[in-house]
Amino acid sequence: MKKPLRSLLKLSPSSILLIIAFIVGLSIFLYPIVTQLYSNITQTRVIDTYQDSLDRLSEDDINTFKEQVTEYNESLNNSTVSQTYNDPFEENPSTQVVAEEPHSSFNVFTESLGETLGHITIPAIDGDFPIYAGTSDAVLQKGIGHMENTSFPIGGQSTHAVLTGHRGLPTSKLFTDLPDMELGNVFYLNVLGETLAYEVTEINTVLPYETERIAIQEGKDLVTLITCTPYMINTHRLLVMGKRIPYTPKEPTATTATSEPLPEKASYTLPIIACILASASVIGFIIYKRKNREEDIK
Repeated sequence: MKKPLRSLLKLSPSSILLIIAFIVGLSIFLYPIVTQLYSNITQTRVIDTYQDSLDRLSEDDINTFKEQVTEYNESLNNSTVSQTYNDPFEENPSTQVVAEEPHSSFNVFTESLGETLGHITIPAIDGDFPIYAGTSDAVLQKGIGHMENTSFPIGGQSTHAVLTGHRGLPTSKLFTDLPDMELGNVFYLNVLGETLAYEVTEINTVLPYETERIAIQEGKDLVTLITCTPYMINTHRLLVMGKRIPYTPKEPTATTATSEPLPEKASYTLPIIACILASASVIGFIIYKRKNREEDIK
């Protein structure tokens, strides 16, 4: 160990600068991989914590929560006043209209289960993300937000839940690959012990103020996923709408959903190991060349 260290200390300034530059470049290359891996692990832990909290509740408690959110959804549907939808990606909060008592029906719910309302599994983009109440920047930096003044994602006739997520975050994938969704793809909501399946029936690109497509449609059970588009320009909104379809146990369940993304996370190990080996090889090669040069001089 001492001999390689002495050889390293004897390197010329140009060799040391080369090593430093290589390490800096490697760090830049590894940063998104490491942060994505960390984000995936964190999101899985959040989902597991939600599931553990849910498992500790009695069936009566869960049914009470379901009644509360069902009443909330019915109040939205029966409201004679048209709902106001705020653009969740508006950069200037002062221009947004604040919803009256947003998510007030969920207070007891979140006190028992934490800030997570559930999670959404999207096999087509290898995603499994926690769902949070609201669409504040703090929420959208860590997961998928439930848009105010839209139905709670528990299903039912005349409901339309809207879930929003960022694209291109350096620390988390979230809805980055949402444009890859196609008609007929199925995604799953795991909420209050139930798994609800939704088949994509519409994909639209609209301006931020065009909110007609996220309104409740009489008799339909809908969920719309929203993100910004085009990538890095964000002048429009991509709407991926799903219609409720029967769920069968053969499809992904809440249990398999939390474990399904693990192979993807494990795949990050290979490039990290490869980069470490490459770093060791470069440093070893420089030391070897240095040693040969010294021997030639002798």
